[in-house]
Amino acid sequence: MAAKLELKFGLLLGLAGLFLILIITPILAACAPIIMLFAGGIAGYLTARQADLPLQSMGARAGALAGLVAGGTIIIGQTFGGFLALAIYHASIFPNLLTYTPSPADPVWIRAFFYSTGYSVVACFGFVGVLLSVLAGAGVGYVTTNPYRFDN
Repeated sequence: MAAKLELKFGLLLGLAGLFLILIITPILAACAPIIMLFAGGIAGYLTARQADLPLQSMGARAGALAGLVAGGTIIIGQTFGGFLALAIYHASIFPNLLTYTPSPADPVWIRAFFYSTGYSVVACFGFVGVLLSVLAGAGVGYVTTNPYRFDN
């Protein structure tokens, strides 16, 4: 029962976060871990409350798995958003104040270095976000599981 709920709520929050992150990542990739943190926490909360598990450790496990599904879904959107941001910076005619943006006349290795380092930053924020999503889901799942309920 809990496995279906973990997948259900993880995908629900993950898809909502995916569309949000597609909009935010080209503007500021550093916001992705915050969005993943909230998505994992909400997915963990909903899973733990709906599953009605008898132990807090079971609620933490269910919340962590829901957070993992949510964060893993959101990182897909962040990947596409990161590539979109790099393509926008590369195609822009305006100078980038933060870093050197290669022109189409530059050698291939410079453009490859630009994309690989840019995507590495996006991926780093994404993996930190997935970790935060799992931890938030586990923590919220642990706290919201009520071990003192009475079964009559």
